[in-house]
Amino acid sequence: MSGVRTRTGAGSGDGRPKKTIREAEARGAERKASRSLTEVIYARLRDEIISGRLHPDELLVERRIAGRFGVSKTPVREALLRLEQDGLVEVIPRGGYLVSKVTLREVQDIFHLRQLLEREAVELAAQQAGPEEITHLQGILKRLGDLIEAVRDGEVLSTSALAKYRSLNRLFHVTLARASGNELLADLIDRLIVSMERLLNRDLLTAQNLRELEREHLPILQAVRQKDGSRAAAYMAEHVRRTRDRLLRPM
Repeated sequence: MSGVRTRTGAGSGDGRPKKTIREAEARGAERKASRSLTEVIYARLRDEIISGRLHPDELLVERRIAGRFGVSKTPVREALLRLEQDGLVEVIPRGGYLVSKVTLREVQDIFHLRQLLEREAVELAAQQAGPEEITHLQGILKRLGDLIEAVRDGEVLSTSALAKYRSLNRLFHVTLARASGNELLADLIDRLIVSMERLLNRDLLTAQNLRELEREHLPILQAVRQKDGSRAAAYMAEHVRRTRDRLLRPM
């Protein structure tokens, strides 16, 4: 029956009804909005934990957080799961989440892992990093240097300056790790640095300590730029060790 047409009704041109397409688009928009809300809630709670506004052992309840942000519990749950992956909260079965404590043993373990992983990452980065990545890393150190220059001798950082320092310091280390070409390695380093950031308190980060940190960053990048992986790894291991000693001194 060569002259018979089959009517399929209004569609998209690819055989799918328009209603189905609209529903799929609506679901996609909802998922995108949920991811965006999750990012906002995650970033806010993470900042409050790291800055100490949320204290160790403080209880976090999905329903209360959802009410605070005016959202459903879904993006809150997703944000809390990410914080759990970062080691910043612990799950209480049928009870919510607790802001996790930082023990001396955990600090030692974190820095042990950072030494192992960041040595490997920076050695690979010395082989893999291109001119654009080097320029980007130099720009991060320039911004760190400008921040340090604004701190007078004996002064401690303001809350906003401390947040900026944490962000730039983490960006330098993680960008350097990503230059290795190993994304999983970089993600692990990023997670370890997040776990450690709560220890970077304002009293510790005086002008003198910040200048010491800056002096330690520069030779690492110089060795990477010169493609000297073994020297970059040695500088990084020493930098992580010195950072650990500074942080453990007050503990």
